[in-house]
Amino acid sequence: MAPLFVPGPVDVDPEVLNAQTKAVLPHRSKEYEKIFHRAEGKMRPLFGTKYRVFITASSGSGLQEAAVRNLANQRVLACVNGAFSQRWFNVALSNGKNVDRVDAEWGQPITVEMVAEQLKKEDYEILTIVHNETSVGLENPVK
Repeated sequence: MAPLFVPGPVDVDPEVLNAQTKAVLPHRSKEYEKIFHRAEGKMRPLFGTKYRVFITASSGSGLQEAAVRNLANQRVLACVNGAFSQRWFNVALSNGKNVDRVDAEWGQPITVEMVAEQLKKEDYEILTIVHNETSVGLENPVK
């Protein structure tokens, strides 16, 4: 079972709380840049990837918007089986993309077979799927 990287609530160590009382580093400073790149490098093994990890100050919805606007010119396939995957569909639609859906009952996984069947019908620039669909307590089987 993969760990769920969800926002909380969580207990915060007093040392961390104390660190938050310090002055904020300017985001264009060399010191901040070093910290940023060190954090980015540590996230690769955490997320099990060798590829670049994007760090942002936006919400998850902000990242969805950025992904759809920058990665898809027209065709999007949205796999929908919960509230957060429904959000991917809505974001793509609201950005004027041609969006098709692969639907599973909320709380049921999107299977490889379901996706493969749709991919036979159409070519897509991107496919959206939520790995940990926390709105229904489900981990989609993506590998």
